[in-house]
Amino acid sequence: MLAEGELDDGERVNICVPTGNFGNILSAWYAKQMGLPVSRIICASNENRILTDFINTGVYDTRREFILTSSPSMDILVSSNLERLLWHLLEGESKQVCTLMTALEGDGVYDAGGDMKTALREFYGGYAEMGVSHAALAKLWHEEGYLIDTHTAVAYAVYLGYREKTGDYTKTLIASTANPYKFASSVGKAIGIGLGDDEFKTMENLSNATGLKVPDSLSMLDSLPVLHSGVIEKTEIKAAVASVL
Repeated sequence: MLAEGELDDGERVNICVPTGNFGNILSAWYAKQMGLPVSRIICASNENRILTDFINTGVYDTRREFILTSSPSMDILVSSNLERLLWHLLEGESKQVCTLMTALEGDGVYDAGGDMKTALREFYGGYAEMGVSHAALAKLWHEEGYLIDTHTAVAYAVYLGYREKTGDYTKTLIASTANPYKFASSVGKAIGIGLGDDEFKTMENLSNATGLKVPDSLSMLDSLPVLHSGVIEKTEIKAAVASVL
């Protein structure tokens, strides 16, 4: 953006990340600590809005319904990378972090306290349900001809809501996380494209409708040999690992 003249040198930006496990958004926070001129970091969740609730309340509570959505990489209730942020915000107090993690494992909930809510103010927590994120995906495609996947759509929907709620029109980077063809059925439904008999036909229909090429790594999958066909029960996992070792 700087090279293309979209930003002035030193101009601050917002960063909006669709997240369930708090990985890429933690990277954005690290970049800010290292001196990247970042103003607000927007944490975008789907219906599994546990991070939104934590940022807004300081309480992390997994005692809720787990919802399967069209953005499955964000269908997470225990965000493992959040522990790292806690360590920083608690100024390296490992025992305190351990206490919180022990409470989470045992009780499914912890309250990080009022000071933590204050420390989290550089983040904005918002969420978008599937209908809202799919509408945002369709809006972007029909108005600007830019096709995004269902995870990126969550971020875009949350960003639009953030901008409307806060009036903050700071230029914003939205982390786009996957190729839309990885979720062809959901993307096709969102923009009104007819689905095929299988995912490969759906990708073909989506490509014909949008003019966007299906990546070779996906289009060739149906002609490649199946390398791993074994299926085991959860109770067999330990033994399977042991046999490989």
